[in-house]
Amino acid sequence: MIDKKVLNEINSTTSTMDDEKLFSSNVFKEFIQSYLNTIVGYLRKIVLYLFLDPTSELETACTDGNVVKAVIKTSFYQKVKTRKERYAIIMGMIVHECGHILFTNFVESRKYYEALMQGNLIHKPTHKNAEKLENDLKNPVFRKLFLGVAKKLDNVFEDIFIENKLIKAFAGFIISCLKFLRKIANDAAPSIEYHLQLNSSGKTKDLETLVGLIFSIYLNQRTDTEWKNNPELVEVWDRLSPALDEIDHIAKKMPTIDDASERYVLLNNILCILYPYFSKPSEENKNDEEDNTSDENSSSEGDS
Repeated sequence: MIDKKVLNEINSTTSTMDDEKLFSSNVFKEFIQSYLNTIVGYLRKIVLYLFLDPTSELETACTDGNVVKAVIKTSFYQKVKTRKERYAIIMGMIVHECGHILFTNFVESRKYYEALMQGNLIHKPTHKNAEKLENDLKNPVFRKLFLGVAKKLDNVFEDIFIENKLIKAFAGFIISCLKFLRKIANDAAPSIEYHLQLNSSGKTKDLETLVGLIFSIYLNQRTDTEWKNNPELVEVWDRLSPALDEIDHIAKKMPTIDDASERYVLLNNILCILYPYFSKPSEENKNDEEDNTSDENSSSEGDS
């Protein structure tokens, strides 16, 4: 049952309790737990942990399907001023994690990453670069780089998928909180121009720029066009746009597919499109790995 006393405290204009004390209180945690139970169903025993401040390991919120961990004073929380807005940010995060509990296929996800860590793609891509990519995955240094990009892009498209499902399944206050959080997050996200500028100045390579653009365009819905007046930024865009154009129809299709295994096939196809941008660093890493192996052998021989 939702505690009306907490709601009254949130809506009060004469409260003497500061926001941090309210939102870190046990009664507020119980209040949020009640909402969480209502959304996912009381038959699901979800454990909730609320932390006041972010850490190096947790900046916002996460779930594994059984436990939800959420930070109160996120960067989004800091961007709003009123208690009601801060409450909406916290609720938006909880609703988002409920979306993962309800709609993310954690079993399929674990299978995908367990195979990938062994150098295997179990959801076979259909792209022309698939064979070359799978061969390169046998290299552990390349695989580590690839795994990081795969997780980032998986998070992007899974977030879009589960939020779309939530909006279709629910209405009212909880969805208004989710949309408010998304708006704050989108407004704070890097612009298209920002990514192009970093690339133009040599601060990021093409792969990092492409991943950043995918974040900004699809998850954060950035549509800024001022960069088109800068020839240097247009040159970067024109160089990367063939990959972005090829990715576009896949990216728009992914959130509409319920079957997680089919979404992983599409994710792998996107990674195949990005594969040429991995090639140069992966070759450099192979050389580094050979050098390190040689050094280790020399060191071992010296110690013995």
